[in-house]
Amino acid sequence: MRHPSRAAWLFASVLTVAAPCAAAPAEIADTIHATKPYGTGTYGLLVVTAYTAQLWTDAPRWSMDAPFALTLHYDMGFSTDDMVSRSLREMKHVDPAAGDAALTAYGQKLAKAFPPVASGDRITALYVPGQPARFYRDGVETTRIDDAKLNADFFGIWLSPNSSAPSLRAELLKDSCAITPSAGGSGR
Repeated sequence: MRHPSRAAWLFASVLTVAAPCAAAPAEIADTIHATKPYGTGTYGLLVVTAYTAQLWTDAPRWSMDAPFALTLHYDMGFSTDDMVSRSLREMKHVDPAAGDAALTAYGQKLAKAFPPVASGDRITALYVPGQPARFYRDGVETTRIDDAKLNADFFGIWLSPNSSAPSLRAELLKDSCAITPSAGGSGR
């Protein structure tokens, strides 16, 4: 009996992994009409992928002046505490001037946005200028955050020139020039 080749297994694996990321999340359909992500990238811990990130926008070029959404498709589980503490560390990296009081307040708000996730879960954050950012887990709204500074620092984790993952930022923004020499590191 003939066994499938490695290439066939690899192709099947790629299709299986890519399938959940193929369509726009339903929760953004009233705001963003793109049929494919503006940019996609992965973030890993050592050699394991933690999540695949997708940036969605109808704008010809991403900016905080136009609606956009960031979707994270998780490949491993994280607790609320893990996600909040990591987000706060990354937000401090994006904005070194953020004080302890502000970060404490951010943490309380982000805890509502991040229920625990398991492999296969999806978190989407939808940003519309002048409105609270809306957070969803698997299409169900978890919270709205009406704090412009928090929202800028939060989305900056992935989109700011100060991101600690410049390769991921470049993939999301479709721009190899998005990697700043001083940032170092990579999205993996």
